[in-house]
Amino acid sequence: MFVGFFSASLFAEGTAVWSLVSATKKINKNWNAYVEAELRSHPNFTGGMGYFSFAVGTNYNICQYLSATATYVLIDRNTNGKFTSDSYITDHWGLSHRFHVSLTGKVKFGDFSVSLRERWQYTYRPERYVAQLEKDMLTLREAALVKGNAKHLLRSRLQLGYGINSINLSPYVSAELFSSEKLDYVWYTVGAEYKINSQHALDLYYRYQDEPSLNIIGVGYKYKF
Repeated sequence: MFVGFFSASLFAEGTAVWSLVSATKKINKNWNAYVEAELRSHPNFTGGMGYFSFAVGTNYNICQYLSATATYVLIDRNTNGKFTSDSYITDHWGLSHRFHVSLTGKVKFGDFSVSLRERWQYTYRPERYVAQLEKDMLTLREAALVKGNAKHLLRSRLQLGYGINSINLSPYVSAELFSSEKLDYVWYTVGAEYKINSQHALDLYYRYQDEPSLNIIGVGYKYKF
C-alpha cells in the first residue's frame, strides 16, 4: 500500500529521469579535464526527452581543501507546444550556451566529508523562429519569434558524504540553492556512488526540486583515464 501511494505521489507531482555519462583525464596531480553528456526526460515523459547537454571543463586542486572548476555546456532543450491568444506554438528544440565557474571547499572527519561549493552560472539562449499554427492546429502561420534570454545564477551546494571503504560505497546527502535576485528554487538530493574499480564508478540518486515541484531519479556513469 505504501509503495503504491509513494508511486502515485511521484507521478502526481511530476517525475523525470536524468542520466549522465562523464570521462575525466588526469593531466597532473592537481589538474584534470573532463567531458560530460547528460539526457533528461520531460516530467512523466510527457513529450519524451526534454534536454540534452554536452559539457567540457577543467578542475584544479588549489590545495588539500580547495578546488576550482570552469566548464562550458552546450544545451539542446525541448519546449512543449502551447496555445497563445490566437495561435499554437509547436514543440521545438533550441540551443543554449552555458558557462560556469566554481570553488569547492572540502574537509574530512574520519569517514565523513563535508563540502561547500559556490558556483556562478551564466546561460544564454539566442532568439529563434519556430513553427506556428492557427488554433485549428491545421493551418500553418508565419513562424513565431522566440526572444533570446540571458540569466545569471548563484548555486550554493552543501554536501555531507560518508565513505564505506569495505564495499567501495559512498552515500551522500546535499542541498543546493539556486539564486538570481532572490531564491529561485532548491534541490534536495540523497544518493550513493559505487566505485567499481580505479577507473569506473556508478552514481544513483533521488532529487527533489521544490519550485516547480519535481521528483528526479538520476543515474550516472563515471570513467577516469
